[in-house]
Amino acid sequence: MGEMVAILVPLGTFAMVVLIVYFGVHRKHLENVELIKRGINPEKYQIKLPGKLGLPWGVVFLALGLGSLIAMIIAGDLHDADELGLALAGIIGGIGLIIYWRLTADDRERALKIKEELLLREGPDFTPDAKNGQ
Repeated sequence: MGEMVAILVPLGTFAMVVLIVYFGVHRKHLENVELIKRGINPEKYQIKLPGKLGLPWGVVFLALGLGSLIAMIIAGDLHDADELGLALAGIIGGIGLIIYWRLTADDRERALKIKEELLLREGPDFTPDAKNGQ
């Protein structure tokens, strides 16, 4: 049974990463197809949202740090400075990323409004630019 678990955990982790990447790329592809159907050039409107990944990564690091700390408390092994430092680093790093996400909320809203205004413009967007057309 132990050998089976030793094989399934890495395979499950690999499958999870592959599926996350696949669905992320597939969602982006569907967005681009929808924009092209509406006559909008998707490459022209790739606006970067500041702090967009701060919340998800902050939650991941916070959860990992708290999980490690709770496991150490349950096991009664709070005397290992390396493990305790790693758990606290995850907690503090996660909190820092969540704070960063919150501080960049206004910039994200502004960028989303700009993107929405650009996407709601009338007319086709596939006309060649003056510098690229000549």
